[in-house]
Amino acid sequence: MWSPPSSGTGLRFVYSIIPAKGTRVMKGAGLTKNFEVVGRTVYGETGNYTGAIRCDSAKTVAYFVVAGPASKDTEEIHAKLKTAFDKD
Repeated sequence: MWSPPSSGTGLRFVYSIIPAKGTRVMKGAGLTKNFEVVGRTVYGETGNYTGAIRCDSAKTVAYFVVAGPASKDTEEIHAKLKTAFDKD
């Protein structure tokens, strides 16, 4: 899970950038098939794998979920998404 950095900008600003940031991260990781943003959740697919990044404004966190047939590959995609999100 990701927690936003504390700053004087307030949570409203932080959460307004999450879909844009999630879009960059998801597409950068190659999860571009059936890509869509629904509310505060960004979805994407690659091959047999589906990923989602969701912002929970009530808990000030972002959730990363990846599903697919091989756990090793889902773990690698999950790590790639989280690392890219933290660096963005």
